Amino acid sequence: MLLGINSKMLAYEISQAKQRIIICAAGLTQDLADAICHAKQQNIDLQIEVIVDLSAHSRRLGYGEHDANERLLHKQINLYQLPKIRLAFCVVDHKSWVFSQLPELLESNETTEGINCIELGDAAADALALTFNSMIFNPIESSCVTEIGNEHHADLLARNKVIVPALSN
Repeated sequence: MLLGINSKMLAYEISQAKQRIIICAAGLTQDLADAICHAKQQNIDLQIEVIVDLSAHSRRLGYGEHDANERLLHKQINLYQLPKIRLAFCVVDHKSWVFSQLPELLESNETTEGINCIELGDAAADALALTFNSMIFNPIESSCVTEIGNEHHADLLARNKVIVPALSN
């Protein structure tokens, strides 16, 4: 199903999670971070995995907020980095969406005009979860982010790259 989605709509879906939240995006807004933290508070056993582009360049383009990343780290939620990611996906329990994030530099994240999302079914949710796991759980290629600070920013970007395997036909 094609639809328009924004961070507030996605935050609502995330706040309802019972089993898992997997999100891969150019950046996280405070709304999304709050929803993830709220869901974790409601269910301590909830599987939560987040992968974002932590670069200042991504934030300058209007993708996400630094404080949102800090909040997740403070709540000990798994946060991974993937530089230059621009296509986003989210899995909440058995629902899943692939979407183009709205760059807040150019558009308000409140808009629901236009189509920027494909909602997928149960099988796709599991396939996206497997893809995500293959991207982050290879210890040679990725590592979890534990600290974000200006003095360590360049080193952090170098150490926490996720190598995404090429898609084959």
